[in-house]
Amino acid sequence: MFSKFLVKTKLPLSTLYSTAVTTGASKGSSKSFISSLFVPKRQIDLTKCRFEIAKRADINSTLKFIEDNFFKNEPLCKSLHLTGKKLEQPTENLIRDGIKQGMTILARENSDDNEILGICMNTRSCPWDGEKLEEFAKLHTDMNARKLLHIWALMAREPRLHQELGQLSIFEVGMLAVKESHEACGLGTELTRRSLDLGRDLNFRHARINCTSEYSIKIAEKLGMTRVWDVFYRNIFMPDGKTPLTVPVHPHVQAAVFLTDLKKSNAIEEL
Repeated sequence: MFSKFLVKTKLPLSTLYSTAVTTGASKGSSKSFISSLFVPKRQIDLTKCRFEIAKRADINSTLKFIEDNFFKNEPLCKSLHLTGKKLEQPTENLIRDGIKQGMTILARENSDDNEILGICMNTRSCPWDGEKLEEFAKLHTDMNARKLLHIWALMAREPRLHQELGQLSIFEVGMLAVKESHEACGLGTELTRRSLDLGRDLNFRHARINCTSEYSIKIAEKLGMTRVWDVFYRNIFMPDGKTPLTVPVHPHVQAAVFLTDLKKSNAIEEL
């Protein structure tokens, strides 16, 4: 249905095996997710928030946070006019399944109401994810929701990371959402940093992040990840081969996939 697109790879995947992530710490200073929970970071005031793994009891509140923040503020979702719309059941099921994998990190306010300030829904990336997302897209009645799932499927499939790396399982830093009032304090970067620490603790070899906006692209670059694939949205076409699927506002003009070797990046550069 949405099969015509142009892609441009920035870096041959064969070079990834010899590409090290630039770090500002000495070798061997590996940092785990558990220990990083208690280490103050630049802009985050840890006296006012804490980080924890989402539990089964958190699924509904996490889903509501994603609906109210990710789908409201994410530039690609905004360009597809998904803001303010109730999530269709297939998308809701997809998010619930992701949270149930047990790798979602929540940032909560240290207060009596324990308000969620941000989330990073991390998942296990597998070779069949692209096909799975295409099947979910067919279940939607909203054409714009279908477009979003098709773009996600394209990003999951086209870099061919599992085939190139010879791995069935890659840690994926997934859906990242921050409360609007905390967008400028570095919370998104902090959630991503801790997610990479978690992936390392869980003994994944590689981690990926599928970036759909300039916001997430900048986070991946800050953390020293390597861009392995990208495409301009204007080059993803409708079936007529001429009309772009969507064109988000500048500067969010492209999607990109980043990768890092968690075994080589024992310490992420302190920012």
